[in-house]
Amino acid sequence: ADGRRVQVVWMLSEPAIQLDIVRRVCGMAVPGVEIRTVEALPRTGLPPRRPCRSSRVIQRMIDVVVASVLLVPLAPLMLYIAVRVRFDSPGPILFRQVRAGALGKPFLILKFRTMVVDAEARKGGLAHLNVNISDGGDPRMFKIAGDPRVTRTVRFLRRWSLAELPQLINVLTGALSL
Repeated sequence: ADGRRVQVVWMLSEPAIQLDIVRRVCGMAVPGVEIRTVEALPRTGLPPRRPCRSSRVIQRMIDVVVASVLLVPLAPLMLYIAVRVRFDSPGPILFRQVRAGALGKPFLILKFRTMVVDAEARKGGLAHLNVNISDGGDPRMFKIAGDPRVTRTVRFLRRWSLAELPQLINVLTGALSL
């Protein structure tokens, strides 16, 4: 039974994703497994699977080619968006934030700025409007209907996910993958 569980867990796990199993539910001992405690629960941690070297090389080639091909025709649109963001509210055009990448390695994500510069400072005064508090959700997930921190131009950008276009640069640099 344990062998079958291991096989099912490996089939369900995605590459580069840490998978932890609560040991009381599934106690198994296999090579490469790490046992640790997370929030007082003993867990069996399976290390993330990494694709073979040739798969990584092919994926990187696809990333570079596709991102390059997309950036050329999208450059005028990105320039237009940059100008709109610049004139809509003061501050930088791009939003930069450190995120966890592959294997937990941090990288600087790039997006068009969709909020006023002091959005984080205003968050405390708007906490009572967080829809996740009233729905019994996770209050760390901060969402406000009609958020006053969002700039005028950006409602359109968010609707069509255009604020994400600078992430093609992250793909070219190897920080993200398509």
